Amino acid sequence: MLYNYPLDVLTSEAPYLVIKAKDYKTLTQRASGSGGIQSHEYRLLLPTSISSSDNLSFEQQSILKGKVLSDLIAGNGQDFAAGLANVAQELVPDPFGVRENLSAATGKGFNPKEELLFKAPDLRTHAFTFNMFARNEQEAQEIASIIKNLRENAYPTVTATIDTGSESANTVINALSGGGNVFTFPKQFSVEMHPGTDNAFPRIDAAFLTSISTNYAGSGRVSLTPDDFFQGIELTLTFQDIRISTSEDINNNV
Repeated sequence: MLYNYPLDVLTSEAPYLVIKAKDYKTLTQRASGSGGIQSHEYRLLLPTSISSSDNLSFEQQSILKGKVLSDLIAGNGQDFAAGLANVAQELVPDPFGVRENLSAATGKGFNPKEELLFKAPDLRTHAFTFNMFARNEQEAQEIASIIKNLRENAYPTVTATIDTGSESANTVINALSGGGNVFTFPKQFSVEMHPGTDNAFPRIDAAFLTSISTNYAGSGRVSLTPDDFFQGIELTLTFQDIRISTSEDINNNV
């Protein structure tokens, strides 16, 4: 199913985003190269706001233990002994606050030798805000269909049972699920800009639609068409990557 906003987006020569909704690819399907059947495609005029966030997690930690291990491997006996003593004083409980009181009395504190250590990349997030104004009844219907269909694909479906292909496995899994109410993952999305293969727009291959914000007073106030469709709508879509990215991914324009 194809959705276009505006209706003449393909002939207007204006840049637009292509958003594709596909079935979620399980680990097994990704390994075999199957799954991920496309169900819907949305071609939307370039939004008024585009943001993509790359965040990485770091932790401030003491490197005393790592230094001791490094000295041990390198055979630096004197440094190893000194480092071991530092680690020991760090591990020994101090219920009476001797260290803190000693610091207060002498004006000196123990150096924890902390560094900022890398933990992991966070999942990227991407947000797009579209201002959608209906110029006629057909376009108003298309906007309404786009929003309804996006919301439908962003939510999971519910099934009564899980079919793994094995009767014994089905019995165990369905018993653990309480005999029903099993969520089937929502659609996964890809987003790309057209045209724009060589610009800085991030390639988004597999993401969930985590938030849909619809302002029905996109023109500053609520206004309706003669057929009672909302005439101006501000639509904000927020996507989050399903999997983390690495430096190799980024260098390959992900």
